[in-house]
Amino acid sequence: MTEEQRQWVELSRKLWRRAERIAAQHPGMDVSGVYHVLWNLRRPVEERLRRGLTRHAPVLSDTERRFLEELNARGVRYMVVGLSAATVQGANTSTQEIDLWFAIISDPQIGPAAAAAGGIWVSGFGMMPAQLGGALGDRFDVVNSMSGLGTFDKEYPGALDAQIDGVTVKVLPLSRILASKRAADRPKDRAVIPALEETLAAIAGTAMNDDEG
Repeated sequence: MTEEQRQWVELSRKLWRRAERIAAQHPGMDVSGVYHVLWNLRRPVEERLRRGLTRHAPVLSDTERRFLEELNARGVRYMVVGLSAATVQGANTSTQEIDLWFAIISDPQIGPAAAAAGGIWVSGFGMMPAQLGGALGDRFDVVNSMSGLGTFDKEYPGALDAQIDGVTVKVLPLSRILASKRAADRPKDRAVIPALEETLAAIAGTAMNDDEG
């Protein structure tokens, strides 16, 4: 066994012991799930999101990165929400889209930001929801509200800063994503609740036991 392999085995055992301690505090929680989350928390944010996106593509294309940069430069308030935000925070989940929640769908700066990146912004009309397209593709999904949560203005102060491919974005905290999934209560929402609970437990356990072997 090489030195690198030996170190991997030692770290793996350390994380498994930590996962056992965390799971023991949450009856019914899967030790293996917590263990995988602990590994995921050691990875950079970009790698977490890359692993979580089911479409095999870079975390952000140049066009997508430019769009987010333009939103920031123009002072548009938005958050990354849903499972894409959960994967950024370490959740062992997967998704096809990057969900964006805007403070104001009619913000006049969203369209120019999309245009500057070569994309298209349709603010929606009638029953048609707001959409981003053109060169931006279809990975950005615009949401108008989050089930079970407050308004954007109520949730925004608790948003976390995250770096995705060098772009600083606000992400909805994992605890609020979990609350929304519980409130939505669709089969696909219920399916990811254990993974979100495991991640919250792993993060809390890591904070408390960071110095333990």
